[in-house]
Amino acid sequence: MLAGVVVAAGVGLGTWGLAAGDGPPAAQGKCVSVLVASSTGGAELRHCGEDARHWCATQASSSGTVAADAGAACRREGLLPSH
Repeated sequence: MLAGVVVAAGVGLGTWGLAAGDGPPAAQGKCVSVLVASSTGGAELRHCGEDARHWCATQASSSGTVAADAGAACRREGLLPSH
């Protein structure tokens, strides 16, 4: 019975991960990560693939600390032209 519960939990988590679009980074394309201060101490903003391209383009036209850090991370990954 315990083995059945473990298998069911594994299948449920695997299905949830696939539905959420999670997968190996190589399957998603280039990823961009930026650490930012938040009300709980800190947060990681992470975008991969087409989402990363869109996010980088949006941040490139913004100002502020997050936009500056995002621009640097996007340039490192080749998602924005270097200055």
